[in-house]
Amino acid sequence: MPDYRPPKHDRDPDLETPVLTPGLAIWLTLSGAFFSWFVAMLLAAIQPDHPPPAVLGIGMLVGFGAAFALARPFIEDPPGQALGFVRAPLHTWAAALLLIPSILVLSELENVVATAFPRPELPALPPPPEGELLRLAQLGIVLVIVDPLVSELFLRGLIQPRMEPHWGSRGAVLGVAMLTTLASVPFIIYPGQLVLAFGVALLLSLLRRAAGSILPGLLLSMGYGTLQILASRELFGIEGFDRGENTHTPLSVLTVPAMLMGIALALCRKPARSAIEAGDGCSDTSDFREH
Repeated sequence: MPDYRPPKHDRDPDLETPVLTPGLAIWLTLSGAFFSWFVAMLLAAIQPDHPPPAVLGIGMLVGFGAAFALARPFIEDPPGQALGFVRAPLHTWAAALLLIPSILVLSELENVVATAFPRPELPALPPPPEGELLRLAQLGIVLVIVDPLVSELFLRGLIQPRMEPHWGSRGAVLGVAMLTTLASVPFIIYPGQLVLAFGVALLLSLLRRAAGSILPGLLLSMGYGTLQILASRELFGIEGFDRGENTHTPLSVLTVPAMLMGIALALCRKPARSAIEAGDGCSDTSDFREH
């Protein structure tokens, strides 16, 4: 019986991987975001009074899935390593854990913006037909699984390292954070949410730069999503976070998260070597240097 083994890669190894330009990266990201919104709105029209949270997750999977398919020629082989699925330094895992409570600090920034640009008053709606528990389960899948995987894989795994040769290491952090915020615009209903979205994206991009891997960022993004789910049920009882519509979080509550955030940012100061600058299609976390 002949010994058949499938090819290691699905592409000719002699072909050079094309360079992803900033213009194309921006176009792919915004196209994926608006296609996600379009699909979600189509699905939401089926149940306009209470669109299920699952439509957001389906929209993201379809929209960014299409953008990812278009971006495949720009991903080196093996794709797992090229997208940041590599071992991360231990200190970046610690930074990810320390950054999870920073959502309290970012939420307070949103509160500050809301004093100048008040949150809109949402109309009272009847209870959803599928029940609160099912909606909460759907929201959990979207915020803790779908959104972290899609965002980190596409924005921090695909886009950020490929923008470093064009924008520099620090420029890629800021640029991808801004691009992530722009991609959130279709789902934003008031300015304070833009501040929150940018703050979250900036921390995730900093962590990606420090780790040379998307794995710690996945942990942080999933942690943020978990806290959002718990806060939606007002389980913390923190003023200005999950209790009190137009109030501020007390400074005494913010002190510890702010200190942990400072420690985490100090841990992230030393960036990992860029996969693109290394020229080998993957991040080598054993070698560090300042860009």
